[in-house]
Amino acid sequence: MKDINDIELRRLDLTLLMVLDGALRHRKLTTVADQLGLTQPAISHAVTRLRDILGDPLFVRRANGVQPTPRALALAQPVAQALATLRDALQQGRCFDPSCATREFRVAALDYAIAMLVPDFLARFSTIAPGCRLAFRSMGYEAGRTALASGSIDLILGIPAPSGPFLQRTLMTEDFVVLARPHHPVVGRKLDLARYLKCGHLLVSAAGDARGTVDNALVKIGKERRVVAAVPQFLAGFAAVAGSDMITTAPRRLAKRHAAAFGLKQYEVPFPLAGFEVATLRHENTAQDAGLTWLENELAQALGRVR
Repeated sequence: MKDINDIELRRLDLTLLMVLDGALRHRKLTTVADQLGLTQPAISHAVTRLRDILGDPLFVRRANGVQPTPRALALAQPVAQALATLRDALQQGRCFDPSCATREFRVAALDYAIAMLVPDFLARFSTIAPGCRLAFRSMGYEAGRTALASGSIDLILGIPAPSGPFLQRTLMTEDFVVLARPHHPVVGRKLDLARYLKCGHLLVSAAGDARGTVDNALVKIGKERRVVAAVPQFLAGFAAVAGSDMITTAPRRLAKRHAAAFGLKQYEVPFPLAGFEVATLRHENTAQDAGLTWLENELAQALGRVR
């Protein structure tokens, strides 16, 4: 593999890097051609030039598209990050017009946040930003921060976690309620602590943990609950509670938005339980990205409408 010197670097242009980035993302050259507004021969010529400059085949044709070589895969993250940095630099001083913008926003979000935004926010997004796309991804805390730093996602929507080269914006605060099916044999008309602890509990945990915020709060008052099951998504948890004698402790706004559809009754938490904040996290090098600022504002308004 030959080194890339300044002369070789001069042979690269922005279109070649965008073709490389597009091929790595989509694995189909026809899709890249449509996305960039280029002809198929122009794309093929660009790939040939890339192979010559980088000294590697880069892509192997398959029946359903192209398969990147190890060398191409190694370039995926740095090339994507370089293009993102360039976009950010050129965006400085400009405003973002969602009505004519063409962009994909990649957001790592909690199941809670996604469930809060469906369907109203997505319906509004598709109307006011018809040329844009919103791609939600489910990621853990560390994976999300790593992806944010590498540029493979644009934004994290979830529980705040300051520190590092990130910008944080709190969008809302949330507390909890308890949900149970009607005519529950233990809960009755009013839920007190004794009845709460007598019930079997369903815990929503993306990681499948058997303990959560509720358990930590109960330890402080010398109590413990019995967790019967853990599921990774709130709406699946609501369905499970609706069809059983389990109860679940869930965010209040999410319960207000979706519990009625499952026929669930809502009760106040019968012991002290702190709430939490929902925030966005983005890399500090996107501070001048007007598009991300617009998206943050839209998310804040959408979440704020659910009272």
